[in-house]
Amino acid sequence: MSTTVERIEPPTATVLPATATPSPAVVTAAPVLLATPIPVNTPDVVNTGLTLDATYRDTYVGLALDYPSDWIITELSAEQKAQSQTYATAFQSWVSGPGGGDGIPEGGAKIDLGVTPDGTLTLDRALATLRELYARPDSDNELLGTKPLTLASGLPAVRVQTKSVFGESSYIFTVINGHQVNLGGIGDQAQVEQIAQTLRPLTEGDNANPNVVTARMTDVRAIRAVSDMVPVYSGPGETFPLITNVPGGFALAVSGITADARWYELAGCGDQNPNRPAPACWISADEAQTTPIRAITPSEQPVMSTEQAAVMVVANGMAPVHSGPAAGYPQIAQLAGGMSFPITGQSEDGNWWRLAACSSLLNEVLDECWISADPTVTEAVDALIPHGPQSSVPPQVDPPQRSGTVTITELPKCFNLDTGLVGGQSNPNCEFNLHPHESAGTLFFEPILPARFGFGGVFPEAPSATMCTGSQHLSSNSEVIAPLATLYVCYQTGEGRFGYLHFLDMTEEPLTATLEWQTFE
Repeated sequence: MSTTVERIEPPTATVLPATATPSPAVVTAAPVLLATPIPVNTPDVVNTGLTLDATYRDTYVGLALDYPSDWIITELSAEQKAQSQTYATAFQSWVSGPGGGDGIPEGGAKIDLGVTPDGTLTLDRALATLRELYARPDSDNELLGTKPLTLASGLPAVRVQTKSVFGESSYIFTVINGHQVNLGGIGDQAQVEQIAQTLRPLTEGDNANPNVVTARMTDVRAIRAVSDMVPVYSGPGETFPLITNVPGGFALAVSGITADARWYELAGCGDQNPNRPAPACWISADEAQTTPIRAITPSEQPVMSTEQAAVMVVANGMAPVHSGPAAGYPQIAQLAGGMSFPITGQSEDGNWWRLAACSSLLNEVLDECWISADPTVTEAVDALIPHGPQSSVPPQVDPPQRSGTVTITELPKCFNLDTGLVGGQSNPNCEFNLHPHESAGTLFFEPILPARFGFGGVFPEAPSATMCTGSQHLSSNSEVIAPLATLYVCYQTGEGRFGYLHFLDMTEEPLTATLEWQTFE
Protein backbone atom coordinates (compact mmCIF):
# COMPACT_ATOMS: atom_id res chain seq x y z
CA MET A 1 0.00 0.00 0.00
CA SER A 2 1.33 3.45 -0.86
CA THR A 3 2.74 5.53 1.94
CA THR A 4 0.60 8.44 0.77
CA VAL A 5 -2.48 6.80 2.29
CA GLU A 6 -3.57 8.59 5.43
CA ARG A 7 -5.24 6.61 8.20
CA ILE A 8 -7.48 8.67 10.43
CA GLU A 9 -8.58 7.68 13.92
CA PRO A 10 -10.94 7.96 15.61
CA PRO A 11 -13.42 7.14 12.81
CA THR A 12 -15.62 9.83 11.38
CA ALA A 13 -19.40 9.74 11.23
CA THR A 14 -19.28 7.40 8.24
CA VAL A 15 -19.08 4.47 10.66
CA LEU A 16 -22.52 2.90 11.07
CA PRO A 17 -24.32 2.49 13.30
CA ALA A 18 -23.02 4.33 16.36
CA THR A 19 -20.65 2.08 18.28
CA ALA A 20 -19.31 4.58 20.78
CA THR A 21 -19.59 2.15 23.69
CA PRO A 22 -19.15 -1.36 22.28
CA SER A 23 -19.67 -4.37 24.51
CA PRO A 24 -16.61 -6.47 25.24
CA ALA A 25 -18.56 -9.54 24.18
CA VAL A 26 -18.24 -10.59 20.57
CA VAL A 27 -21.69 -10.19 19.14
CA THR A 28 -23.16 -10.00 15.71
CA ALA A 29 -26.26 -8.31 14.35
CA ALA A 30 -28.69 -8.43 11.51
CA PRO A 31 -28.36 -6.36 8.35
CA VAL A 32 -28.29 -2.57 8.62
CA LEU A 33 -28.94 -0.15 5.84
CA LEU A 34 -26.27 2.09 4.35
CA ALA A 35 -27.56 5.64 4.61
CA THR A 36 -25.30 7.30 2.01
CA PRO A 37 -27.51 8.40 -0.93
CA ILE A 38 -26.49 7.47 -4.47
CA PRO A 39 -28.31 8.51 -7.65
CA VAL A 40 -30.46 5.66 -8.92
CA ASN A 41 -29.10 5.85 -12.45
CA THR A 42 -25.69 4.52 -11.50
CA PRO A 43 -23.60 4.25 -14.65
CA ASP A 44 -22.18 0.99 -15.98
CA VAL A 45 -18.50 0.25 -15.52
CA VAL A 46 -16.36 2.69 -17.45
CA ASN A 47 -12.68 3.48 -17.48
CA THR A 48 -12.49 6.76 -15.59
CA GLY A 49 -8.74 7.07 -15.79
CA LEU A 50 -8.38 6.08 -12.14
CA THR A 51 -5.42 3.86 -11.41
CA LEU A 52 -6.50 1.27 -8.85
CA ASP A 53 -2.99 0.55 -7.62
CA ALA A 54 -3.72 -0.29 -3.98
CA THR A 55 -5.75 -3.05 -2.34
CA TYR A 56 -7.78 -2.63 0.83
CA ARG A 57 -7.82 -5.87 2.84
CA ASP A 58 -10.29 -6.56 5.64
CA THR A 59 -8.92 -9.73 7.23
CA TYR A 60 -11.61 -9.65 9.94
CA VAL A 61 -14.34 -10.82 7.54
CA GLY A 62 -12.13 -11.67 4.55
CA LEU A 63 -12.84 -9.13 1.79
CA ALA A 64 -10.74 -7.04 -0.59
CA LEU A 65 -11.28 -3.89 -2.66
CA ASP A 66 -9.00 -2.05 -5.10
CA TYR A 67 -8.68 1.76 -4.94
CA PRO A 68 -6.25 4.57 -5.89
CA SER A 69 -3.29 4.67 -3.53
CA ASP A 70 -3.57 8.46 -3.09
CA TRP A 71 -7.11 8.24 -1.68
CA ILE A 72 -7.68 8.67 2.06
CA ILE A 73 -9.02 5.76 4.13
CA THR A 74 -10.93 6.02 7.41
CA GLU A 75 -11.30 2.64 9.12
CA LEU A 76 -11.64 0.90 12.47
CA SER A 77 -8.87 -1.12 14.05
CA ALA A 78 -9.15 -4.92 14.17
CA GLU A 79 -10.01 -4.71 17.87
CA GLN A 80 -12.81 -2.19 17.22
CA LYS A 81 -14.21 -4.36 14.43
CA ALA A 82 -14.30 -7.36 16.74
CA GLN A 83 -16.38 -5.36 19.24
CA SER A 84 -18.79 -3.81 16.71
CA GLN A 85 -22.12 -5.13 15.54
CA THR A 86 -21.51 -3.33 12.27
CA TYR A 87 -18.79 -1.03 10.97
CA ALA A 88 -17.80 0.95 7.89
CA THR A 89 -14.67 1.95 6.04
CA ALA A 90 -14.67 5.23 4.12
CA PHE A 91 -12.60 5.99 1.00
CA GLN A 92 -12.39 9.53 -0.38
CA SER A 93 -10.42 11.22 -3.14
CA TRP A 94 -9.72 14.55 -1.42
CA VAL A 95 -8.48 15.95 1.87
CA SER A 96 -11.26 17.61 3.86
CA GLY A 97 -10.74 21.05 5.31
CA PRO A 98 -11.05 21.81 9.04
CA GLY A 99 -14.32 20.37 10.33
CA GLY A 100 -14.82 18.38 7.15
CA GLY A 101 -17.55 20.67 5.86
CA ASP A 102 -16.14 21.72 2.51
CA GLY A 103 -18.33 19.39 0.45
CA ILE A 104 -17.24 17.20 -2.44
CA PRO A 105 -14.95 18.91 -4.96
CA GLU A 106 -15.70 18.61 -8.66
CA GLY A 107 -14.56 15.24 -9.95
CA GLY A 108 -14.24 13.87 -6.42
CA ALA A 109 -15.89 10.79 -4.94
CA LYS A 110 -16.43 9.18 -1.55
CA ILE A 111 -17.28 5.52 -0.90
CA ASP A 112 -18.69 3.91 2.25
CA LEU A 113 -18.10 0.16 2.65
CA GLY A 114 -20.40 -1.16 5.39
CA VAL A 115 -19.97 -4.59 6.98
CA THR A 116 -22.25 -6.51 9.34
CA PRO A 117 -20.23 -9.47 10.69
CA ASP A 118 -22.24 -12.67 10.87
CA GLY A 119 -20.52 -15.61 9.18
CA THR A 120 -23.70 -17.59 8.45
CA LEU A 121 -25.59 -15.59 5.81
CA THR A 122 -26.38 -16.39 2.21
CA LEU A 123 -27.25 -13.64 -0.26
CA ASP A 124 -30.83 -14.90 -0.63
CA ARG A 125 -31.41 -15.04 3.13
CA ALA A 126 -29.83 -11.64 3.75
CA LEU A 127 -31.93 -10.10 0.97
CA ALA A 128 -35.12 -11.65 2.36
CA THR A 129 -34.40 -10.12 5.76
CA LEU A 130 -33.63 -6.77 4.14
CA ARG A 131 -37.01 -6.78 2.37
CA GLU A 132 -38.76 -7.53 5.66
CA LEU A 133 -37.02 -4.62 7.33
CA TYR A 134 -38.11 -2.23 4.59
CA ALA A 135 -41.67 -3.61 4.79
CA ARG A 136 -42.02 -2.84 8.51
CA PRO A 137 -44.71 -0.19 9.19
CA ASP A 138 -42.22 1.90 11.16
CA SER A 139 -39.61 1.96 8.38
CA ASP A 140 -38.69 5.45 7.16
CA ASN A 141 -37.41 4.10 3.83
CA GLU A 142 -39.27 2.59 0.90
CA LEU A 143 -37.81 -0.25 -1.14
CA LEU A 144 -38.27 0.61 -4.83
CA GLY A 145 -36.65 -2.50 -6.23
CA THR A 146 -33.70 -4.86 -6.37
CA LYS A 147 -31.68 -5.89 -9.41
CA PRO A 148 -29.32 -8.90 -9.40
CA LEU A 149 -25.87 -8.29 -10.85
CA THR A 150 -22.45 -9.89 -10.99
CA LEU A 151 -19.52 -7.66 -10.21
CA ALA A 152 -16.46 -7.66 -12.45
CA SER A 153 -14.73 -9.67 -9.72
CA GLY A 154 -17.32 -12.44 -10.25
CA LEU A 155 -19.09 -11.75 -6.95
CA PRO A 156 -22.92 -12.09 -7.05
CA ALA A 157 -24.62 -8.98 -5.70
CA VAL A 158 -27.84 -6.97 -5.79
CA ARG A 159 -28.36 -3.30 -6.55
CA VAL A 160 -30.91 -2.01 -4.04
CA GLN A 161 -32.97 1.07 -4.91
CA THR A 162 -34.73 2.95 -2.12
CA LYS A 163 -36.63 6.14 -1.42
CA SER A 164 -36.51 8.28 1.72
CA VAL A 165 -37.18 11.88 2.73
CA PHE A 166 -33.83 12.69 1.08
CA GLY A 167 -34.93 11.30 -2.28
CA GLU A 168 -34.12 8.16 -4.25
CA SER A 169 -30.86 6.29 -3.77
CA SER A 170 -29.21 2.96 -4.43
CA TYR A 171 -26.36 0.84 -3.16
CA ILE A 172 -24.72 -2.51 -3.81
CA PHE A 173 -25.73 -5.28 -1.41
CA THR A 174 -23.88 -8.61 -1.18
CA VAL A 175 -22.61 -11.34 1.14
CA ILE A 176 -18.93 -12.28 1.49
CA ASN A 177 -17.89 -15.28 3.60
CA GLY A 178 -21.32 -15.22 5.24
CA HIS A 179 -21.10 -11.53 6.20
CA GLN A 180 -23.39 -8.78 4.88
CA VAL A 181 -21.61 -6.07 2.88
CA ASN A 182 -23.07 -2.77 1.60
CA LEU A 183 -21.23 -0.41 -0.74
CA GLY A 184 -22.38 3.03 -1.81
CA GLY A 185 -20.91 6.40 -2.63
CA ILE A 186 -21.42 10.04 -3.52
CA GLY A 187 -19.73 12.30 -6.02
CA ASP A 188 -18.40 10.97 -9.35
CA GLN A 189 -20.50 7.84 -9.82
CA ALA A 190 -18.27 6.42 -12.56
CA GLN A 191 -15.39 6.34 -10.07
CA VAL A 192 -17.63 4.78 -7.42
CA GLU A 193 -18.73 2.07 -9.84
CA GLN A 194 -15.21 1.31 -11.08
CA ILE A 195 -14.00 0.70 -7.54
CA ALA A 196 -17.16 -1.17 -6.50
CA GLN A 197 -16.66 -3.70 -9.30
CA THR A 198 -13.43 -4.90 -7.61
CA LEU A 199 -15.17 -5.91 -4.36
CA ARG A 200 -14.39 -9.59 -3.72
CA PRO A 201 -13.61 -12.23 -1.09
CA LEU A 202 -10.05 -12.05 0.18
CA THR A 203 -7.86 -14.68 -1.47
CA GLU A 204 -4.30 -15.88 -0.99
CA GLY A 205 -3.27 -13.70 -3.92
CA ASP A 206 -4.74 -10.61 -2.23
CA ASN A 207 -3.23 -11.15 1.16
CA ALA A 208 0.29 -10.73 2.38
CA ASN A 209 -0.40 -13.51 4.89
CA PRO A 210 -1.39 -16.68 2.98
CA ASN A 211 -2.72 -18.26 6.15
CA VAL A 212 -5.73 -15.94 6.38
CA VAL A 213 -8.15 -17.89 4.22
CA THR A 214 -6.31 -20.89 2.77
CA ALA A 215 -6.43 -24.42 4.19
CA ARG A 216 -3.86 -27.02 3.20
CA MET A 217 -4.14 -30.80 3.28
CA THR A 218 -3.08 -32.57 6.48
CA ASP A 219 -2.82 -36.17 7.63
CA VAL A 220 -4.50 -35.17 10.89
CA ARG A 221 -8.13 -36.24 10.63
CA ALA A 222 -9.41 -35.15 14.04
CA ILE A 223 -8.41 -33.19 17.12
CA ARG A 224 -9.47 -33.09 20.76
CA ALA A 225 -10.02 -29.79 22.55
CA VAL A 226 -7.62 -29.65 25.49
CA SER A 227 -8.72 -26.52 27.38
CA ASP A 228 -11.89 -25.92 29.36
CA MET A 229 -13.65 -23.86 26.67
CA VAL A 230 -11.82 -23.61 23.34
CA PRO A 231 -12.99 -20.85 20.94
CA VAL A 232 -13.87 -21.69 17.34
CA TYR A 233 -13.56 -18.81 14.86
CA SER A 234 -14.85 -18.28 11.32
CA GLY A 235 -11.26 -17.93 10.12
CA PRO A 236 -7.74 -18.86 11.24
CA GLY A 237 -7.16 -16.09 13.74
CA GLU A 238 -8.59 -14.50 16.87
CA THR A 239 -9.65 -11.40 14.92
CA PHE A 240 -12.29 -13.44 13.05
CA PRO A 241 -15.83 -13.66 14.47
CA LEU A 242 -16.30 -16.16 17.30
CA ILE A 243 -18.56 -19.05 16.25
CA THR A 244 -18.78 -21.12 19.43
CA ASN A 245 -16.80 -22.51 22.35
CA VAL A 246 -15.90 -26.21 22.54
CA PRO A 247 -15.74 -27.86 25.98
CA GLY A 248 -12.51 -29.64 26.81
CA GLY A 249 -12.33 -33.29 25.75
CA PHE A 250 -14.55 -32.95 22.69
CA ALA A 251 -13.31 -34.42 19.40
CA LEU A 252 -13.87 -32.69 16.06
CA ALA A 253 -13.04 -33.85 12.53
CA VAL A 254 -10.40 -31.86 10.64
CA SER A 255 -10.37 -30.96 6.92
CA GLY A 256 -7.29 -28.74 6.60
CA ILE A 257 -4.51 -26.77 8.21
CA THR A 258 -2.84 -23.37 7.64
CA ALA A 259 0.57 -23.17 6.04
CA ASP A 260 2.21 -22.38 9.38
CA ALA A 261 0.38 -25.30 11.09
CA ARG A 262 -1.08 -22.94 13.71
CA TRP A 263 -4.79 -23.42 12.87
CA TYR A 264 -6.97 -26.41 11.94
CA GLU A 265 -9.98 -26.12 9.65
CA LEU A 266 -12.91 -28.13 11.04
CA ALA A 267 -14.73 -30.48 8.67
CA GLY A 268 -18.08 -29.98 10.40
CA CYS A 269 -18.53 -26.58 8.74
CA GLY A 270 -18.14 -27.99 5.23
CA ASP A 271 -20.81 -27.90 2.52
CA GLN A 272 -22.05 -31.36 3.54
CA ASN A 273 -23.54 -29.89 6.72
CA PRO A 274 -26.65 -27.79 5.93
CA ASN A 275 -26.94 -26.77 9.60
CA ARG A 276 -23.36 -25.53 9.97
CA PRO A 277 -23.03 -22.46 12.19
CA ALA A 278 -20.70 -20.76 9.67
CA PRO A 279 -19.24 -21.42 6.18
CA ALA A 280 -15.87 -22.11 7.80
CA CYS A 281 -14.72 -22.98 11.33
CA TRP A 282 -11.17 -22.88 12.65
CA ILE A 283 -9.54 -23.90 15.94
CA SER A 284 -6.07 -23.06 17.24
CA ALA A 285 -3.50 -25.86 17.13
CA ASP A 286 -2.36 -24.69 20.57
CA GLU A 287 -5.75 -25.75 21.95
CA ALA A 288 -5.94 -29.07 20.06
CA GLN A 289 -4.51 -32.49 20.85
CA THR A 290 -3.79 -34.73 17.84
CA THR A 291 -2.51 -37.82 19.64
CA PRO A 292 -3.63 -40.47 20.28
CA ILE A 293 -6.71 -39.40 18.30
CA ARG A 294 -6.10 -39.36 14.53
CA ALA A 295 -9.61 -39.75 13.16
CA ILE A 296 -13.25 -40.18 14.12
CA THR A 297 -14.27 -43.42 12.41
CA PRO A 298 -17.20 -45.83 12.89
CA SER A 299 -16.59 -48.17 15.82
CA GLU A 300 -17.50 -51.31 13.80
CA GLN A 301 -18.63 -52.89 17.06
CA PRO A 302 -21.67 -55.21 16.92
CA VAL A 303 -25.03 -53.67 17.78
CA MET A 304 -27.37 -55.95 19.70
CA SER A 305 -31.14 -55.56 19.48
CA THR A 306 -33.19 -54.21 22.35
CA GLU A 307 -36.89 -53.96 23.15
CA GLN A 308 -36.38 -50.51 24.64
CA ALA A 309 -37.33 -47.54 22.46
CA ALA A 310 -35.40 -44.76 24.17
CA VAL A 311 -33.21 -43.77 27.08
CA MET A 312 -33.79 -41.03 29.59
CA VAL A 313 -30.68 -39.09 30.58
CA VAL A 314 -30.79 -39.02 34.38
CA ALA A 315 -27.33 -37.52 34.93
CA ASN A 316 -27.17 -33.99 36.27
CA GLY A 317 -26.05 -31.53 33.61
CA MET A 318 -24.74 -32.97 30.35
CA ALA A 319 -23.94 -36.63 29.59
CA PRO A 320 -21.11 -37.43 27.13
CA VAL A 321 -21.73 -39.21 23.82
CA HIS A 322 -18.91 -41.20 22.20
CA SER A 323 -18.28 -42.53 18.69
CA GLY A 324 -18.11 -46.10 20.01
CA PRO A 325 -19.26 -48.25 22.96
CA ALA A 326 -16.42 -47.39 25.34
CA ALA A 327 -15.12 -44.30 27.11
CA GLY A 328 -11.91 -44.63 25.11
CA TYR A 329 -13.70 -43.63 21.91
CA PRO A 330 -13.70 -39.89 21.11
CA GLN A 331 -16.41 -37.78 22.73
CA ILE A 332 -18.41 -36.27 19.88
CA ALA A 333 -21.54 -34.82 21.51
CA GLN A 334 -23.39 -34.38 24.78
CA LEU A 335 -27.02 -34.78 25.84
CA ALA A 336 -28.95 -32.86 28.46
CA GLY A 337 -30.18 -34.42 31.66
CA GLY A 338 -33.95 -34.73 31.96
CA MET A 339 -34.48 -35.45 28.26
CA SER A 340 -35.13 -38.75 26.43
CA PHE A 341 -33.61 -39.86 23.13
CA PRO A 342 -34.42 -42.75 20.74
CA ILE A 343 -32.05 -45.73 20.57
CA THR A 344 -31.45 -48.47 17.97
CA GLY A 345 -29.64 -51.06 20.08
CA GLN A 346 -27.04 -51.80 22.72
CA SER A 347 -23.44 -52.97 22.91
CA GLU A 348 -22.51 -56.64 23.16
CA ASP A 349 -21.66 -56.28 26.85
CA GLY A 350 -24.83 -54.29 27.58
CA ASN A 351 -22.88 -51.33 28.97
CA TRP A 352 -23.69 -48.86 26.17
CA TRP A 353 -26.77 -47.71 24.26
CA ARG A 354 -26.55 -46.88 20.56
CA LEU A 355 -28.48 -43.68 19.84
CA ALA A 356 -30.51 -43.26 16.65
CA ALA A 357 -28.54 -40.07 15.95
CA CYS A 358 -26.82 -37.17 17.64
CA SER A 359 -25.53 -33.73 16.67
CA SER A 360 -21.96 -32.52 16.93
CA LEU A 361 -21.11 -29.17 18.46
CA LEU A 362 -21.14 -27.81 14.89
CA ASN A 363 -24.74 -29.04 14.32
CA GLU A 364 -23.64 -31.91 12.09
CA VAL A 365 -25.90 -34.97 12.31
CA LEU A 366 -23.88 -38.04 13.34
CA ASP A 367 -25.15 -41.63 13.14
CA GLU A 368 -22.52 -43.45 15.23
CA CYS A 369 -23.41 -42.26 18.72
CA TRP A 370 -23.09 -44.22 21.95
CA ILE A 371 -24.07 -43.27 25.51
CA SER A 372 -23.32 -45.10 28.73
CA ALA A 373 -25.92 -47.51 30.15
CA ASP A 374 -24.67 -46.79 33.67
CA PRO A 375 -27.83 -46.22 35.76
CA THR A 376 -26.36 -42.96 37.06
CA VAL A 377 -26.23 -41.70 33.45
CA THR A 378 -29.23 -43.18 31.59
CA GLU A 379 -32.40 -45.14 32.21
CA ALA A 380 -34.08 -47.24 29.50
CA VAL A 381 -37.74 -46.39 28.78
CA ASP A 382 -40.42 -48.01 26.62
CA ALA A 383 -41.32 -44.85 24.71
CA LEU A 384 -39.82 -41.47 23.91
CA ILE A 385 -40.70 -38.79 26.48
CA PRO A 386 -40.31 -35.47 24.63
CA HIS A 387 -39.92 -33.23 27.66
CA GLY A 388 -38.39 -35.26 30.44
CA PRO A 389 -39.90 -36.95 33.50
CA GLN A 390 -43.21 -35.87 34.94
CA SER A 391 -42.96 -33.01 37.40
CA SER A 392 -44.47 -33.25 40.86
CA VAL A 393 -45.72 -29.69 40.47
CA PRO A 394 -49.53 -29.58 39.98
CA PRO A 395 -50.61 -28.76 36.42
CA GLN A 396 -51.25 -25.13 35.57
CA VAL A 397 -54.83 -24.00 35.33
CA ASP A 398 -54.06 -20.76 33.53
CA PRO A 399 -52.66 -20.89 29.98
CA PRO A 400 -48.86 -20.57 29.83
CA GLN A 401 -47.31 -17.15 29.41
CA ARG A 402 -45.76 -16.59 25.97
CA SER A 403 -44.18 -13.13 26.37
CA GLY A 404 -43.15 -10.51 28.86
CA THR A 405 -40.27 -9.03 30.81
CA VAL A 406 -38.70 -11.19 33.50
CA THR A 407 -36.10 -10.42 36.17
CA ILE A 408 -34.06 -13.46 37.19
CA THR A 409 -32.05 -13.39 40.42
CA GLU A 410 -29.45 -15.67 41.99
CA LEU A 411 -28.03 -16.98 38.73
CA PRO A 412 -27.49 -19.57 37.35
CA LYS A 413 -31.13 -20.42 36.65
CA CYS A 414 -33.22 -22.30 34.11
CA PHE A 415 -35.77 -20.59 31.82
CA ASN A 416 -38.63 -22.28 29.97
CA LEU A 417 -39.66 -20.07 27.03
CA ASP A 418 -42.74 -22.19 26.24
CA THR A 419 -44.26 -21.42 29.64
CA GLY A 420 -42.31 -18.46 31.01
CA LEU A 421 -41.35 -20.41 34.14
CA VAL A 422 -38.01 -19.83 35.87
CA GLY A 423 -36.48 -22.51 38.08
CA GLY A 424 -33.34 -24.26 39.21
CA GLN A 425 -31.10 -26.00 36.71
CA SER A 426 -32.31 -29.40 37.94
CA ASN A 427 -35.82 -28.54 36.71
CA PRO A 428 -36.81 -31.39 34.32
CA ASN A 429 -38.68 -28.94 32.09
CA CYS A 430 -35.63 -26.75 31.58
CA GLU A 431 -35.13 -25.40 28.04
CA PHE A 432 -32.42 -22.76 28.49
CA ASN A 433 -29.78 -22.40 31.22
CA LEU A 434 -28.46 -18.94 32.09
CA HIS A 435 -24.94 -18.79 33.55
CA PRO A 436 -22.88 -15.72 34.48
CA HIS A 437 -19.92 -15.24 32.12
CA GLU A 438 -16.40 -14.17 33.09
CA SER A 439 -16.85 -10.92 31.11
CA ALA A 440 -18.67 -8.51 33.41
CA GLY A 441 -22.26 -7.81 32.42
CA THR A 442 -22.65 -10.80 30.08
CA LEU A 443 -24.38 -14.18 30.27
CA PHE A 444 -23.88 -17.65 28.85
CA PHE A 445 -27.20 -18.71 27.29
CA GLU A 446 -27.20 -22.53 27.01
CA PRO A 447 -29.96 -24.29 25.02
CA ILE A 448 -31.02 -27.75 26.22
CA LEU A 449 -31.87 -29.97 23.26
CA PRO A 450 -34.12 -29.89 21.35
CA ALA A 451 -34.27 -26.13 22.06
CA ARG A 452 -31.97 -23.98 19.90
CA PHE A 453 -30.60 -20.45 20.03
CA GLY A 454 -27.91 -18.38 18.41
CA PHE A 455 -26.43 -15.65 16.32
CA GLY A 456 -27.72 -17.12 13.07
CA GLY A 457 -30.89 -15.16 13.91
CA VAL A 458 -29.97 -11.73 15.27
CA PHE A 459 -31.79 -8.49 14.54
CA PRO A 460 -31.38 -4.82 15.53
CA GLU A 461 -35.10 -4.53 16.32
CA ALA A 462 -37.78 -6.91 17.57
CA PRO A 463 -38.15 -9.49 14.76
CA SER A 464 -41.37 -10.98 13.46
CA ALA A 465 -42.27 -14.67 13.69
CA THR A 466 -41.42 -15.04 10.00
CA MET A 467 -37.98 -13.56 10.50
CA CYS A 468 -37.15 -15.94 13.38
CA THR A 469 -38.62 -18.94 11.56
CA GLY A 470 -36.37 -18.13 8.60
CA SER A 471 -33.23 -18.18 10.76
CA GLN A 472 -31.70 -21.43 9.56
CA HIS A 473 -28.57 -21.44 11.69
CA LEU A 474 -29.86 -21.56 15.24
CA SER A 475 -27.83 -24.08 17.21
CA SER A 476 -27.58 -26.03 20.44
CA ASN A 477 -24.32 -24.27 21.31
CA SER A 478 -23.99 -21.88 24.24
CA GLU A 479 -23.69 -18.21 23.30
CA VAL A 480 -22.46 -15.14 25.16
CA ILE A 481 -25.05 -12.35 25.19
CA ALA A 482 -24.79 -8.78 26.43
CA PRO A 483 -27.45 -6.15 27.31
CA LEU A 484 -27.48 -4.19 24.05
CA ALA A 485 -30.36 -2.08 22.79
CA THR A 486 -29.98 -3.47 19.24
CA LEU A 487 -29.48 -7.17 20.05
CA TYR A 488 -32.58 -9.35 19.58
CA VAL A 489 -31.69 -13.05 19.34
CA CYS A 490 -34.07 -15.67 17.94
CA TYR A 491 -34.63 -19.07 19.54
CA GLN A 492 -36.64 -22.25 19.05
CA THR A 493 -38.22 -23.77 22.15
CA GLY A 494 -38.32 -27.40 23.17
CA GLU A 495 -41.89 -27.60 21.85
CA GLY A 496 -40.87 -26.19 18.47
CA ARG A 497 -42.10 -22.60 18.80
CA PHE A 498 -39.97 -19.68 17.62
CA GLY A 499 -39.37 -16.45 19.46
CA TYR A 500 -36.83 -13.78 20.36
CA LEU A 501 -34.91 -12.76 23.47
CA HIS A 502 -33.73 -9.24 24.35
CA PHE A 503 -31.21 -8.95 27.21
CA LEU A 504 -32.08 -5.62 28.87
CA ASP A 505 -29.93 -5.27 31.97
CA MET A 506 -27.66 -7.01 34.46
CA THR A 507 -26.71 -5.98 37.99
CA GLU A 508 -24.42 -7.38 40.70
CA GLU A 509 -25.04 -8.29 44.35
CA PRO A 510 -27.24 -10.18 43.95
CA LEU A 511 -26.54 -11.19 40.37
CA THR A 512 -29.71 -10.26 38.50
CA ALA A 513 -30.58 -10.33 34.80
CA THR A 514 -33.59 -8.65 33.17
CA LEU A 515 -34.81 -10.12 29.88
CA GLU A 516 -37.59 -9.29 27.44
CA TRP A 517 -38.95 -12.28 25.50
CA GLN A 518 -41.66 -13.22 23.02
CA THR A 519 -42.60 -16.76 21.98
CA PHE A 520 -44.81 -16.84 18.89
CA GLU A 521 -47.74 -19.25 18.66
